[in-house]
Amino acid sequence: MRALFIACALFSGNLLAATSCTFDSVTIPILGGLSLVAREAALPTMISNSWHEISGVKGSCAGAQAGTGSSYFTIIIRPGATVTAQEFTFQGGVYKIINTSIKGVGMIVATQLRNSGYYRPLTLGEYVPDGGVVGVTPVDSMMSYRVRFVATEILQPGIINIPATILVSHGIHIRFESKYYGWGYIWAQAATLNVTYPSCKLSVPGAVKLPKLDIGSLVNAKATAGETPFSIDLDCGAGTSSVSAKYTLTDISFPTNTSSALGLAKVPDSASGFAIEVLENGLPVGFGPDSSAIGTINQRDFGNITSAGGRLRKTFTARYIRATPPFVAGKVNAGMTITMSYQ
Repeated sequence: MRALFIACALFSGNLLAATSCTFDSVTIPILGGLSLVAREAALPTMISNSWHEISGVKGSCAGAQAGTGSSYFTIIIRPGATVTAQEFTFQGGVYKIINTSIKGVGMIVATQLRNSGYYRPLTLGEYVPDGGVVGVTPVDSMMSYRVRFVATEILQPGIINIPATILVSHGIHIRFESKYYGWGYIWAQAATLNVTYPSCKLSVPGAVKLPKLDIGSLVNAKATAGETPFSIDLDCGAGTSSVSAKYTLTDISFPTNTSSALGLAKVPDSASGFAIEVLENGLPVGFGPDSSAIGTINQRDFGNITSAGGRLRKTFTARYIRATPPFVAGKVNAGMTITMSYQ
């Protein structure tokens, strides 16, 4: 008897659609030119007066299936972008600074998910969640981007052309597929930066003439006499509306002098054993290097200009002071320079 065995294989399943994603590539407009009044300010310092923004940037995916994990809309720094070692704290956020192709000019970027009302500082390799599990329905993401330019170095005056720059690329990461889909690119439009220095004019007296004195009036140690007032004026003109000015006095004869005693120049028939003090508000001013850098030794406040066309005047007093022997009567000549720092 011949038996016939029939083997059957049953197959079942679903034919799934392939994941398909599209993401907008857009350019953030930089309306008008950028301008910066270069000052000896702490770096980095802001260039842009306001945020340059774009909204309604879309990303959508169809065909992705739900799994054991979630899908995340991702924002990452553009491939090959570099960031400075500096961080910039602004409006309560801490930003990484993206370099442009212009040395000393960088950018900070913030992103907003849908219309959340909260812009988040962008950092290197950051993922921004958008909606959780994908399911079988298309994924739609809506983002807003904003950017500001910052100076990371002291910039020289002149016109700087900043090329268009890719800020970020955006796409979607589906965890359970371990795949990325995208990308669209967010650009900052090319911009022109005009760097200027404060147009301030300093008016100083050509010479301050102290009275003749008998050295007998300067008998005691550190005795002073012959107080003579003089003024220094700062006029920043109509083109400068916000300046914090600092100054440093430097001893011409002894540039490394950081005391409050101005040394006497060595001239024929020069006196010795005496020096000149310069006082501000009755207190001796210390001398320092001929430098406008922030934190220069004995750098002092000159004043603040808060409106266009502002002027400042500071009144000082010069006087003789008894120094170290030998004490010899004679001519007294001393000189100093004043270096301004605009911040």
